[in-house]
Amino acid sequence: GDYLVQERVKTAKEFFPTLVDGGDKFHMVEQLVDLDPLLFNGVVGSAFTRLSSTELANVSSGGGMVPTFIIKERSQ
Repeated sequence: GDYLVQERVKTAKEFFPTLVDGGDKFHMVEQLVDLDPLLFNGVVGSAFTRLSSTELANVSSGGGMVPTFIIKERSQ
């Protein structure tokens, strides 16, 4: 069979605004960031990102999906 071996790397963490008090206020919370680019013929066509307060970023285990924006450099 075919196998793929990947190096395990430390997962990035960043601070994100989180709504509290019924949505009237927010505070910054550190979240694990799981960025998943979607490639076609070696070119990034889209991506999705999951955030989680635990090491498991699956939506079924408490993680959440957030918008991902791919911003291209402006041509001069």
